[in-house]
Amino acid sequence: MFITVVYHEHEPSEVFGDFDSQEAATQWATNHASADAWEVKEIKPTRQHCLNAQKEYCKQTGAPHFAPYDGICYHCRKDIVTGYEEKWSGLITGCPKCYQSYCD
Repeated sequence: MFITVVYHEHEPSEVFGDFDSQEAATQWATNHASADAWEVKEIKPTRQHCLNAQKEYCKQTGAPHFAPYDGICYHCRKDIVTGYEEKWSGLITGCPKCYQSYCD
């Protein structure tokens, strides 16, 4: 995940995030950042960010929300977020640990 930090008088003033690529963050900053000084940074998504990203993805695309809302597999009871953060920007349909399908 990438964020764009906009600076005002050498201090961070606004942060915009949830970009899938550095190119997307840079493009956004080029088109929208009113300040001359901005920077694109890569950050590791938090657990809560991943859970929110799945909810938002389903809302935006109209896809059904199959993944557990708490990030704990219904079947094996293991955490399916930690170690798999990059996958949560798309539709989660099963457990990456026990391979149980959530859409059956």
